[in-house]
Amino acid sequence: MPRLLTILIKNYIILKKSDFYGIIERQMYVENLVNKIIKEMKVNDVLTCDEEIVRTGLNIMITKLVFTITMLIIGILTDSFIESIIFMLSFALIRQYGGGYHAETKSKCFVLSVLSFLVGLVIIKLSARIPIISMILWVISGISAVYIFCKSPVDTKNKRLDEDEIRVYGHRAKILTVIVVLTAVIFYILNFHCITIPILTGILSEAYLMVKGSIYNKMGSNNEQK
Repeated sequence: MPRLLTILIKNYIILKKSDFYGIIERQMYVENLVNKIIKEMKVNDVLTCDEEIVRTGLNIMITKLVFTITMLIIGILTDSFIESIIFMLSFALIRQYGGGYHAETKSKCFVLSVLSFLVGLVIIKLSARIPIISMILWVISGISAVYIFCKSPVDTKNKRLDEDEIRVYGHRAKILTVIVVLTAVIFYILNFHCITIPILTGILSEAYLMVKGSIYNKMGSNNEQK
């Protein structure tokens, strides 16, 4: 636990300085890598699609790959490798259709995602060691699951959805939420708490982002009315 808290504090400091150091360096690295790949594709005459579409796709793919590798490394360093994978999977399943807050830039998204992941690991560690926190997590995650089921999807100004997407995403989010909750209950009955707790934390994390996204939407609407 001390090692996990140390990593969390260090990443918070990075976030504070990110506008000047970490974010810029990381984004430059991704952009440079994308440029090199695009250049090689042109040289080998395999760039058959629109360059901007390919560039955007590569940027997203590489950023997600870097994020996943970072999370797995943190999981190994904190002796939470399996928990990290389960947490990411349960969160990602609902997140893709539940929506919620999205950062203004990819770099800010990366740093905030790392911090959120670390906070999630702290909750997982504490819940595994302290029964009362585990009980509280069950209650809050249950409320979170109901909120996700009723309110998904939540779009934001950084990722707007049309009417068809809202209908389809909402339906899929409901199905996935039920599946994830049932999975948590089954593993709890089987006494696999090391699996149940990360799943619950993933549900809680998505609900938090949905609430945050809704608040930002409401604030944006109020500002427009003014």
